[in-house]
Amino acid sequence: IHYRGFEDTGLYGIGHGGRPGKLVKEMVDKGRCAVDTTDPEFGQAGNGPPHYFVPGTCDTNDNQDPMDPVYPNASYFRSAISPGWQDTYPWFILDSYIDISDVRDGRYLIVDRVNRLGIVKESSRANDTSMACVEFHGTTVSACPVVRSR
Repeated sequence: IHYRGFEDTGLYGIGHGGRPGKLVKEMVDKGRCAVDTTDPEFGQAGNGPPHYFVPGTCDTNDNQDPMDPVYPNASYFRSAISPGWQDTYPWFILDSYIDISDVRDGRYLIVDRVNRLGIVKESSRANDTSMACVEFHGTTVSACPVVRSR
């Protein structure tokens, strides 16, 4: 049901110039199902109605394509995001974390990359990677600035 290999999220040491260094830990890839969950541009031009819902998108294989050259009319799950919408995963979704129980105190970068292989057609891939700095100290985790040098 979920699209695997679309996203990878990892905890990295901070390398030269503030860029990701060595991979320390990574999140388990359980896959993603894209649906319309958030409308951040409500009422703005170019924003359309949602088309992909739960239930009915990633949990119901009730779509058929008579023009499919290999499996005409075979049932499938549909998954997408409508123009202007976002698919936001809440913090409590199972396995959406990186286990840091044996990671030493210090500063690290969390890097999340989507569509790394370019399999999903996009109008722009400019926003396919995000990065945040975190600092661990004992049982406390806090944000820190991402410092980049040339």
